[in-house]
This record gives sequence, structure tokens and C-alpha cells, in this order.
Amino acid sequence: MAAQQYSAAVISEARDLFRAGLTAMREERYQDALRAFSQAYALVPQPQTLLNLAGAQVRTGRLVSATESYRRFLRDAAQGPAAVYRDDAQRALDEAERKVARVRVEARGLSETDRVTLDGVSLAPAALSSEVRVDPGEHVLAVARDDAEVARATFVAGEGEARTVRLAVPVDVLRVRPSSVVTEHATSRPSRVQRRRSDPADESASPWPWIAVGGALLVAGAIAFAIVWVSTEPEPYASNLPPTELP
Repeated sequence: MAAQQYSAAVISEARDLFRAGLTAMREERYQDALRAFSQAYALVPQPQTLLNLAGAQVRTGRLVSATESYRRFLRDAAQGPAAVYRDDAQRALDEAERKVARVRVEARGLSETDRVTLDGVSLAPAALSSEVRVDPGEHVLAVARDDAEVARATFVAGEGEARTVRLAVPVDVLRVRPSSVVTEHATSRPSRVQRRRSDPADESASPWPWIAVGGALLVAGAIAFAIVWVSTEPEPYASNLPPTELP
């Protein structure tokens, strides 16, 4: 995007955030770098900022987000100053993809209104019949019914692992329990009515199966790198920093 589309104040703020991100990467403050690059890119979406953002996402274990950022960079940097980093970005993308885990969710007993979430994010129905890409590490799969959680499973995904997580949803006994019936007449004594009650649910066994499978969380730090913010003339991005790369 052309620099003239943004005010001088916005460009200055984005450049300062970019520099702060580079400093944080050098000092191995990767969460700070992630925050700075994210904010800089939101202000002025430069491809070079996006590439650095992807590196910070890798350093903080956000491999799925990193692969998306690398792909966007490769689309946006087909030409121009950032194109010189395409080979580096492709190699980083390939390495990150090898480390992304893939999970197939199998949930039995779902009703039409049940909501399945993975780490608090709702899964579309189509996701339940295909693989879901996740970062290595611990995850929580849950099912909500009528705004109440009725099933949950935790699992640990290893780097590059492909696995299936199964979750059994309990029957909602509250929906099928018949109500009691009592009949009264104003001019007579109350009749004796046998109250019918359903069999109580067995509360001795928890309806929430927990799944925990060992796996290692290894952050792919080797593929994170930072570059300077470069651009063609005119200002504001030309010659703002010397060439810099992180080990």
C-alpha cells in the first residue's frame, strides 16, 4: 500500500513499534516483539512487518498463525523490496508446517444445538469431519448445551502429530424427565395422586471423559528471524534502520 495513504503520525507510530519489535527480538522478549509487530502491522500493513510478525509468532509457539502470516507475506511480496525475502519466508513456512499438529475431533451424542469449542473457539460443523490444525501443546475440547458445559477433554498435541480425540456427550436427562402431575378441586379435599418420577441419573460415574496423552511442546525458534523495514522512495520508510538479522 502506498505510504501516502497514511498520515505522518500513523507512519511514525508504526515505525516506532517496528523498531521496538526488533529490539525485543534481539533481547529475546518474544511476547513483547509479537505485540509490537502486531500493532505496527495493524497501523500500516507492510510486508516486512508481516514477516517479522511471523517470526515472533513462531518464537511464541503460535505456529498455525505463523504459517498463515508467511503465506500472506508470499502473496503480498510477489514484487518490490520485500521480494528478496521470499526464499527465506518459504523455508520458514515449510519448517513451521512440519511442526503444526493435526487433530480430528469425534464427538458422539451431539444434539443440533450443541456447541463444540476448541480452546474456547467454536468449531464449525464441517470441522468435525475433517482435521483441525493446532499448535503443539495442551488443548481443551468442550461441548456446551444450553449455555452449560456438558463434556470436556484435554489433550496434548506433539509437534507434527496427527491424532484423533474422541469425546462422548452424556444424555441430557433434564429434557426427558416427565413432570409431576397434581390435580386439585376447590370444593373437595385434594386427591391422592401418585407422582411419577424418572429414574435418577447415575451420579457415581463422571460424564466427562478426560484425555491426556503425552507430547512435547517445542517452540520452533530456529526459524524466527527479523529484517529491517525497507521501502522505496519517497519517505517515510527508506533508510530508517541498518540491515539487521537475528541469529
